[in-house]
Formats: sequence, C-alpha cells, structure tokens
Amino acid sequence: MPSGARVVATGSVVFALAPGATRMFEPANLAVASGVTSPSSAETAWTIAWRATDPLVASWYRQTTRTELGRGRWGTADLGGAGFELRNDGTANVVGELAYTIASR
Repeated sequence: MPSGARVVATGSVVFALAPGATRMFEPANLAVASGVTSPSSAETAWTIAWRATDPLVASWYRQTTRTELGRGRWGTADLGGAGFELRNDGTANVVGELAYTIASR
C-alpha cells in the first residue's frame, strides 16, 4: 500500500469459472460487500492475491482499456483504482480464491 494509506477493507472471495467465462472484481463492490463505504476511485488503492485450480488469464482494466498481466494458477497485483478480471480460457471448470486489501489514500 502507498505510504499513509488507510485500510478500509480486507477479505476474500471464492469463485468458480466455467470454460470461456470471465469474472470481474471492482474494489468498490468488494468494499460494499465487506460492509464499508468505498473510497472514491481517485483515492482507492488495493492489492490482491489470487489462486486457482487451473490456469486463468489475469488482467487489470480501466473503463474500456485492458492490460493482460499473465496466465497462471496464482498471482498478485497492486491495482490503484483499476478493476481486476480473471478469464478461464481452458476447457474445465476452475475454482479460485481472491484475497484483497482495499485502502484510501
């Protein structure tokens, strides 16, 4: 987290992805699901770690711009105010877990 950031939410989400499916994660939605008010997008800093039973394609996104981070069974990222998505390009169902920390700068 950036220096001086105040943690507002931590948690984890277990999910399943069918072949060809994508799951998007927004820090604002995760904060609300944790029972807290989300910081504004400009003030948001969040970090994630994920793992899955089979490789997934990971990307961060802002509005319509996507940047692929890589493909694998696990990963970590510091995302600022960007969203995060995982895509299953495989042929089998994949179960995964996303752990997150959301802060306000």
